[in-house]
Amino acid sequence: MFGQTGQIVPVNRMAGIAVGFIDAQLPPVSSIFSYFPADRSLPVGEVAIQVGGPDIAQQIESHNSQPQIKFTRLKNMILNTIAFGEQERESFRDEFQRIFNGVLKGKEIGEFNTSRIGLLSVLVKDIESGRVTEMDALSSGEKNLILTSLLIAKTVSDGGIVLFDEPELHLSSSVCKELLAFLLTNYGTRKGIQFIICTHSPEILTAAFENEECALFHLKTPSNISKVGRRALDEYAIALQKLGISVGEVLLYERTVLVEGNEDIDFLRTGFGELLRKYNIKDRGGRREVEKTAKKLQELEQTGEKVSPIFIILDKDEEITDLVSSAAVRILQWKRRCIDNYLLDIDVMSELLKDDGIVKSAIADSGEAERLLRRLALDQIPEIAAREVYAAYGFLSPALRSEDMEKKTVTEISEAVFTRMNASRTSMLENKPEAWKEEFAIRLEQRIIQLRLLWEPKWMDICDGKRLFKDLQKEGILRISLTSFKHKIIQRMKETQSDSWRLVESQLRELIG
Repeated sequence: MFGQTGQIVPVNRMAGIAVGFIDAQLPPVSSIFSYFPADRSLPVGEVAIQVGGPDIAQQIESHNSQPQIKFTRLKNMILNTIAFGEQERESFRDEFQRIFNGVLKGKEIGEFNTSRIGLLSVLVKDIESGRVTEMDALSSGEKNLILTSLLIAKTVSDGGIVLFDEPELHLSSSVCKELLAFLLTNYGTRKGIQFIICTHSPEILTAAFENEECALFHLKTPSNISKVGRRALDEYAIALQKLGISVGEVLLYERTVLVEGNEDIDFLRTGFGELLRKYNIKDRGGRREVEKTAKKLQELEQTGEKVSPIFIILDKDEEITDLVSSAAVRILQWKRRCIDNYLLDIDVMSELLKDDGIVKSAIADSGEAERLLRRLALDQIPEIAAREVYAAYGFLSPALRSEDMEKKTVTEISEAVFTRMNASRTSMLENKPEAWKEEFAIRLEQRIIQLRLLWEPKWMDICDGKRLFKDLQKEGILRISLTSFKHKIIQRMKETQSDSWRLVESQLRELIG
């Protein structure tokens, strides 16, 4: 086990003696077992040449009980290697270049040298720009990866074991995607090294899940570890991919909430962070694809396949979903049109609209705030009514469709285009322009009156909340951005636990059980 000191302390004394005995059979510069802790401290600055007894003692200590020492003495190792001759220097150069070719692409190793005052100089060249810099000038993630890889290559013996904690530290997701393959190819296969890796990286988890040479375990508690099986990889992974989720994310978070847009993510994280702190909240794809994929996952679930819990939150809009929750795929459709409609909290918004730091001209009271928002909401009615009245005529669109062109000859496409245009023309009534416009206007006025009666008591629920906020911004009364304004509303709703906040919380609690 590893105590608070960072030292390696065996639970079983005999195990510690056994490991020490095995390591004692090797030269001081290498070890059968090596541990790379998460708090890898990267050496900075320069080092002086160190040889003899003290250096050997440090090497042994870095293998056996103080793994963090290996990082503080790596530059000393490089400097000593330069002093040992051309052959060893080329070996180091090859190892550097293997790292650049494998994961830090676009760079190549330059000169190994010492400055005129005896300090180490390792140059790295950026291939695209031609810029040459010192290794110290690389990012902490790049430097971390270089130093760790060099230590594995130079200090772990063939057939050894490497315990690697959080290799993703300070690395971009693109590097993490290639890291596992790099380690396995260059050290696992080439040197027969076995890696035991602890990670929180979805990219590394996904790579491990897809690699038959890897065994994947889920460490739930210090005393609870279980092996992750190879579940119907093709169907399951493809279904998750369509939802914008990787297998690694499912393994890492266990529960995923899919919402519509980044603003919805901000709403849930800011307003309900404690409730959803263990959940991976992601923006989903198009609604039709999500509904189809959710049904596919439920089919896998019905066959006995283990499906990690996925929670899908849909806007209400004008369409009620036909999805029904199952044990693993849970569905929530907001009771209001969309999540922005819950931000139409009159008490909260009226307080913010009184703040001179938020608006250019403060409102007088909550009554004025409600009148402003109500006006913006009801202004949407004519457009909605016009769309509905026009749709009622049943005119066919002349627009091309994919089935008109897919796998067809030029003649067939021409025929399909003419057929669609002709059908569109014949679907339109032969009315005189003035008569038709008068009829349309009458129908439109009637529908506006009907919608206004419908909207009056519940405009906050059924108006287009997203559009209302955009229209509020167009009024020119906000000093801050619309995103910042919404964020402040969410924070105030949470602080006061307003009625709208409690309504959302009750729906979320029902969703996640």
